[in-house]
Amino acid sequence: MGALGQGVNGQKYWGGRLGFAAGPFDVNAAYGDTKTNQNVGSNPDFKMWNVGGSYDFGVAKIFGFYNRNTWSPLSQGVYELSLSVPLGQGEFRATYGHEKASGIVALNGHSATLYSVEYVYNLSKRTAMYTTAARISNKGNAAFSVLPGTASLNLAGNSSTGFNVGLRHSF
Repeated sequence: MGALGQGVNGQKYWGGRLGFAAGPFDVNAAYGDTKTNQNVGSNPDFKMWNVGGSYDFGVAKIFGFYNRNTWSPLSQGVYELSLSVPLGQGEFRATYGHEKASGIVALNGHSATLYSVEYVYNLSKRTAMYTTAARISNKGNAAFSVLPGTASLNLAGNSSTGFNVGLRHSF
């Protein structure tokens, strides 16, 4: 994929993704590079690469993912391990994730760890009830929240815990 530059800075993007699936095994890898034309360190490009995969054992499915973002001198690494276990009409899910950033004094030691469990019960092909419990432990200046869009400096170095119950219907 590619995108020609637009605007004053003429930002350009190129990237690609490859995947392979055979039977219970599925793996994907991707890379992207955005020319930002900014004076940040020696390399003004924002680069992202990731690799992920899953294996279905039948009684459970495991997932793994790693993502790396760099915008010199800043960098961020994120990995996640997940498990999904079908239980009759439902499914139990558990996730462990970790994020670490570095590159400037404010980010050194910045990290966050996520733990979550979820149960989804399918009422029909299009409707499901679900419940989730999650906790993010922030360290340093990390300020992640279990509620999207609510991160704040008040969370820096603190934890965020959440619980939800809901009903999902696909139209």
